[in-house]
Amino acid sequence: REEQRWHNRALLLLDTRRRAHVGRSAWSSFEFAVSAVASIGVHLVGQGIETRLITDTGDAAPAGPAAESLLERLAVVQTSRNTDLSSGLAAIRNSGQGQVIAITGALSAEQARQLAASHRGTAPAMALLLDTGNWTAEPTGPYGATAAREAPSGRIENGLPGSREGGPTGADVLTAAGWRVLVVTSRTSLADAWRELHSPATGGLRRRFTGIEAPVPVSARLDPPASAATEESA
Repeated sequence: REEQRWHNRALLLLDTRRRAHVGRSAWSSFEFAVSAVASIGVHLVGQGIETRLITDTGDAAPAGPAAESLLERLAVVQTSRNTDLSSGLAAIRNSGQGQVIAITGALSAEQARQLAASHRGTAPAMALLLDTGNWTAEPTGPYGATAAREAPSGRIENGLPGSREGGPTGADVLTAAGWRVLVVTSRTSLADAWRELHSPATGGLRRRFTGIEAPVPVSARLDPPASAATEESA
């Protein structure tokens, strides 16, 4: 049955577009996104779910029987020069049925429409949207707090790019399309974010979900993520 197929498959979309991210080094939004994909991917593989990693460059590869292959790939992933997600979205459409979990940087309303259209079938679709408009470095780190800067996609509304005419944000578009959406900041706990996003009660837009933990830094990419032990609510 279709439901059985998507229950056993998940497509992880990682937004590596350089222009969609802000910050430097281990505390950048890009490193947060990589850590989030690692954490979620390890959890899914541990649940016996066939997990496929997709980026905006169109690369698509299964995580394999163990989480190590996924983490090894993520350990060397770099930012891309792409300006949109089109190649990755094509890979999602060609990958068949499965849950879609997207972790993106700055996302315009039009890009969100394209992302929503790439999802087919009845499987759940979820998105962690990074609030790059208000992203700060490690509060107690050597660089101190950095000033939030506008994402290149256009107007900022609640930290997220919206349309230049004052229309809906990317988060609004995905929520209207039936996605579970969580907007996260640099201080969001990945374990709490995944638990909140995957909860059936989420069912809509949650803005600027924060926690007391910082994301796992780049130096710890290959460590087992904390949310690997998080209980999944299928």
